[in-house]
Amino acid sequence: MKYKLIFIFCFLSFFKAQAVLDRNKNCQKALLFCFEFRFIEAKKIIEEEQKINSKNAYTAYLSNYIDCINLILDESELDYKSLKNNKKKNLTFITENCPKNSPYYRFLQAEINLQWAFARVKHEDYVSAALEINKAYNLLSENEKLYPEFYLNKKSMGLLHALIGTIPEDYQWLSSTLGFKGTIKQGLNELKATYMACELDSNNKAYAHEIILYRTFVEGNLQNSKVDFSSLQNELNSLPKTPLIVFCIASLHIKSGNNDAAIKILQSTNFNSKHKHFYYLDYLLGDCKLKRLDADADKYLLRYVNNFKGKNYIKAAYLRLWWYYLLFNNKTQANNALQNLLKNGNLIADEDKQAVNETKQNALPSLSLLKARLLFDGGYYEKALGKLQQTSKTELINKNFYLEYVYRIARIFDKQLKTEKAKQFYELTLQKGEKEPLYFAASAALHLGNIYEKEGNEAKALYYYKKCQSLKNHAYKNSLSQKAKAGINRINS
Repeated sequence: MKYKLIFIFCFLSFFKAQAVLDRNKNCQKALLFCFEFRFIEAKKIIEEEQKINSKNAYTAYLSNYIDCINLILDESELDYKSLKNNKKKNLTFITENCPKNSPYYRFLQAEINLQWAFARVKHEDYVSAALEINKAYNLLSENEKLYPEFYLNKKSMGLLHALIGTIPEDYQWLSSTLGFKGTIKQGLNELKATYMACELDSNNKAYAHEIILYRTFVEGNLQNSKVDFSSLQNELNSLPKTPLIVFCIASLHIKSGNNDAAIKILQSTNFNSKHKHFYYLDYLLGDCKLKRLDADADKYLLRYVNNFKGKNYIKAAYLRLWWYYLLFNNKTQANNALQNLLKNGNLIADEDKQAVNETKQNALPSLSLLKARLLFDGGYYEKALGKLQQTSKTELINKNFYLEYVYRIARIFDKQLKTEKAKQFYELTLQKGEKEPLYFAASAALHLGNIYEKEGNEAKALYYYKKCQSLKNHAYKNSLSQKAKAGINRINS
């Protein structure tokens, strides 16, 4: 009897110690709720799962995802300080409870490192983010060797490979030192293949939301500006209209110059109290309505600056409010918006840097040029050209106004497929503006690179992409250099 009791005790102890990973339907539902920003419901499912199966390693991954998405959405420094200790706790839980012979053992660790890297970038902790990306890359690389059929590896590897392909030349030593290799084409192909696999696999359908976000970023920001987004738009339209999917759809409409469609999707989608409010959508809607010169554009921009507690795009929003009040002849409110621009927000995002740069000349913008700029950005090219034609000769004596005038004409001709005329005005912009602390010359060089790449003239395309990279004394140097690097990468690959 004594030996039987010892055997039973040992058996139960062994059974209790077994590592556990259960991606059951409840956990899959919680993951979907994460991507839908329904965090209260997701947390409730996680708590219920932990009561039933306290050692389920997947719950730590889900909890970590909620922490990081909230940090990215809210940019709260207080939450960042209080939640960052959860990373180590969640990693420990996974390493202790996930079977070591499972592809999820390294995959979940890599995911947690990546999630925190993205959150840390939002909070300007770049050193920690770089170290976590390195850990994630190494874990995923090792996992691919051990489990080549485990296709979820490609979900994150695809994004990393695409991003690696855009690292500026000044930092190429870093990717070489860490052993990072990849191209945009490779990364995009991996993301597309993984998306299709997830769509066919009922156990991984929730990941389609995450992958489509990555694809929107890569296709919208790192591909040639002439790319057709219709295929990606169709895939997005087939998904439920969550805040994340609405953001992706609106972003692609904006990239395509289809401003009315962006406004329609942003206005027609009403989220209930179950969804965490995504204030950046208010900023986007206000920006889009301003591009159409709508009288209620201020409503959404004010909603953003009055409710969002983070610091990114605050200066950009106040810049648009400044423009709005100038256009609608409210000098008092325009001055208030300008003062708020100078004292609020930070200078991390290129849009915020440009917002401050717009005020450095200590002069009011040309209203005709401003209207042309906004209308062009919204895809209203004929109306924009009409506003340019209203610019007075007196205003064009100002060299900054003249440079913008020439650049805007080039952009309109480019969008109207009058390529030869566009080239002439881009060249003039480059000639007149490469020594000025404005972004027009660098942007002109980038667009010339895009034109010549599309025409198959790789030598000229490379010349202009490198020219764009060499022009650094402007607010958009990070994003324009990244796009130029992406162009060089496309040609060389």
